[in-house]
Amino acid sequence: MIELLKKPGDTQYRGRDEEDKVLTQARRSTDASQPTRWADGALYFGLAMMAGLAGGALAFLISRHGSDAHQSVNALIHGYLLELFVIPVALLGGLGRWLIPARLDVRGMATPRLDRGSWVVLTAAAFLLALGDRLGPVAIALSLGLWSVGAVGMASGTIITVLNERHTTFRDLSLFIWSQLLASCTVILSAPLLAGALTRPLLHGFVSTQLLAQLLDAFHLPLLGLALVSAFGAAADNLWRRNRAAQPVIVALCAVIAVGGPLLWAHDLLTGGGSSAWLEIVTLAAPAIGVMALWCRLLWRESFAFTWPAIWSCGALLLLSAGWGLRLMPAGDAAAHSAVLFGAMFAVFAGYYSWLQTTSRLHIPRWFGLLHFSLCAIGTVCSLWPLVTLNRVGEGAMGLSLLCVLPLSANMLAYRRYGHGRRTVR
Repeated sequence: MIELLKKPGDTQYRGRDEEDKVLTQARRSTDASQPTRWADGALYFGLAMMAGLAGGALAFLISRHGSDAHQSVNALIHGYLLELFVIPVALLGGLGRWLIPARLDVRGMATPRLDRGSWVVLTAAAFLLALGDRLGPVAIALSLGLWSVGAVGMASGTIITVLNERHTTFRDLSLFIWSQLLASCTVILSAPLLAGALTRPLLHGFVSTQLLAQLLDAFHLPLLGLALVSAFGAAADNLWRRNRAAQPVIVALCAVIAVGGPLLWAHDLLTGGGSSAWLEIVTLAAPAIGVMALWCRLLWRESFAFTWPAIWSCGALLLLSAGWGLRLMPAGDAAAHSAVLFGAMFAVFAGYYSWLQTTSRLHIPRWFGLLHFSLCAIGTVCSLWPLVTLNRVGEGAMGLSLLCVLPLSANMLAYRRYGHGRRTVR
């Protein structure tokens, strides 16, 4: 309408357009690799790391004291911590708040207050869940309701930022941005259903550990899809070379995992359908295998530098691919699910190393990077191996790999605050 009202030679709209153009260029010319609100991502990432350490400690207690009524509650809390507070919070909250502004070439997220409010709600939910063995099943149910609220706020911030701050077409968005957008849609579709499933038991006062365990099992499909899509995006941020012919296909397959699967799952959940096995094959396994096959075909033709983010990304892709083959083992479902979660953890570290090098421009020492990667690899293999002794070794190794984040973060903070840090070679 404004274009129709313009007159030839009218300088009013021309001057306004020039002013908008200058302001836009000034905003984009700022150093987006160091967003002003990088601390928001650190809050989410720290929450995920603390939840991971708490979950690992609970797993060690469970393997040491055996299975009884008290340890069954600890096992339930362990599962919810890893499924809800480690992978989604680290990939969407931590890496999303760090890397989305840099990839969109803006200074920060569009909704910082919403992000911080969501972090407060998620932190309260994590503490309430960690105390669930003492406070009872009602506390666990309340923590899941709080997680639903905080996760929806976190996902809404991602969607708002991508839609409002992008200055390119959707076709030109990177795979990382697409993965963040699609994973946020998964949260928007599934989190309200989790809160709704808990509302009636809470109001009538018949929340039980068995009901909470059934909910965890029922929600494994959207949570697994969330981990797959967000891990694909974090790995693509370090390995993917833009291919205008293949990228729409990969985005479409990820959309089947992130949106199509949760929609069909929600229909089955609300109508009482029982096609979960076929649904997982059609909406998770087949698209994921298709993404991996196309990705490996393209990577075979390309060359890339073996930096630490790329090495972590390769480990993530290996685990995300091997997870479906582990279904042939005796404990196939649990092993495959664990492999996908460990692959997502490798993707988290890939994104963390990428952000660390982009923000502080500090290179990781070879020995430290090798130590960190070896601890995580040993922890993954030992945890997947069906032997209790090796499982304990794996839990310890994974805990040490999480603690390796502390010296890296301290080095980065020293560089940002004092302008210097320990510079090393790759």
